[in-house]
Amino acid sequence: MQNHVSLAGRVVVKDNGANLSPQGYAHATHVGGTIAASNVLPNVKGFLPSATLWANNFSQDVSEMASQAAQGLIFSNHSYGFDAENIGSVGVGFFGRYGSDARSYDVLANNAPYYTIVFAAGNDNGGSTPNPTKGGRDLLSQGGVSKNTIVVAAINGIQNYSGASSVTIAGFSSWGPTDDFRIKPDISAKGVSVLSLGVGGLADTEFNQGTSMAAPAVTGVVGLWQQKYKESFGVFMRSATVRALMAHTASEAGAAPGPDYKFGWGVINAEAGALVMEAKQADLATIDERTLENGTVYEVDFVYQALQPLVATIAWNDPAGTALNTGTDFNVKALVNDLDLRIINLDTNLEYLPWALVKSWTTSGAGIINKADNDVDNIEKIEITGAPSGNYRLRVSHKGTLAGGSQLYSLIMSGAGERLSVEENVLEKMVLYPNPVSDQLTVSLGDTALNDVNFEIFDMAGRKVQSIKNDTSYNATSLDINVSGLSSGMYILKAKSGNAESTFKFVKK
Repeated sequence: MQNHVSLAGRVVVKDNGANLSPQGYAHATHVGGTIAASNVLPNVKGFLPSATLWANNFSQDVSEMASQAAQGLIFSNHSYGFDAENIGSVGVGFFGRYGSDARSYDVLANNAPYYTIVFAAGNDNGGSTPNPTKGGRDLLSQGGVSKNTIVVAAINGIQNYSGASSVTIAGFSSWGPTDDFRIKPDISAKGVSVLSLGVGGLADTEFNQGTSMAAPAVTGVVGLWQQKYKESFGVFMRSATVRALMAHTASEAGAAPGPDYKFGWGVINAEAGALVMEAKQADLATIDERTLENGTVYEVDFVYQALQPLVATIAWNDPAGTALNTGTDFNVKALVNDLDLRIINLDTNLEYLPWALVKSWTTSGAGIINKADNDVDNIEKIEITGAPSGNYRLRVSHKGTLAGGSQLYSLIMSGAGERLSVEENVLEKMVLYPNPVSDQLTVSLGDTALNDVNFEIFDMAGRKVQSIKNDTSYNATSLDINVSGLSSGMYILKAKSGNAESTFKFVKK
């Protein structure tokens, strides 16, 4: 309903979307409102309230997605899919199988590496399922099985998140995993009693539920992340970076530690993703977009201070695999380029492994996941808690031969407590005193003037807590900074001058 007061003037019908049925209008309007409704109505505001929506019918989605990605589209929402009630037309093996439709989305994603595709997982749980012997598992199909999309499960709303126990899956939300035991769905968001736009009038609102309602929340977060990343670093993220950030910062959900086949990596956490970007700005986190050449290994050494959990994640747009369009429960890997993420304690030689689903349809509870060599997923995440401080190494390698001779991938790492790379810096001779400090911190460059040096203070979670306007236009070589308003703890002072920058730790008493 493009003339709804909350969307008026911001909807562009790109194809024959105007030919939707009244039910289709209602569904699309509700979904579009979650993404982009303005705040003209009480209690209804989209994630991107000033955005323009490109509206499409889903019947020619792959060709239209390719065309619009070429026009600059960097994310899209797809709240549709195959209903299990139509199983008679396809057979039980259709679910969880990497078929030609899933393959087509992977081809598309690789041809448009900055384009993030968000799919609803489906609403086929809780009734008669196509695979009754699997207890509700193996319900994903089409875009929900592709490797390079984000597939969204639905949860009940959370008033106050207090850990995994505060998250409950919606009874209708379709579960994975895929036939080759990949972690699908990828992520979860609120999909029950979602208030958005209705079609009963130009200012109508209504509640609705479904993974169709959860997916646009994730799409909205993707849009916010891309906006912040562009403002912070001047470029947009690759879609693989978006998926890495999603997994890296997800809030824990489910009975098992780590990811599972109901919630994916957990609950989407918009704030946590933004904080990792800010931590990158403070040199307290890494967000890198890299290329791994065939036969090579990427390694970086760092010092872990054991002040926070250490988390590292890689993701990549994997080349499209071979479509499997007949039979049932193919335990055939869809993964083409198998990258491996490891963290090694150089002091003890202990190696830390990523999360991987246990390849069994009968495991339950905490037994569905472990830390092992993951040879099926194109997202790998290592989480380390309780490890000692010391010298560590992050390693990215690959098995076999890389199709195409190389693989683009994205790497995120946080929690180390130190910069992960050290470059020559004209500010390295700067000193801070007193340290620890009570009220006034002095920074000095010795005989060098501070004219062009600007300062920011970050806490150890990467949050910027103070910006300092430098008024030393009289060639002063030192500056006094009032830190009396900071809470006790450790902080990072970031000094920038042109292209040079340095970071320094200090303790507020």
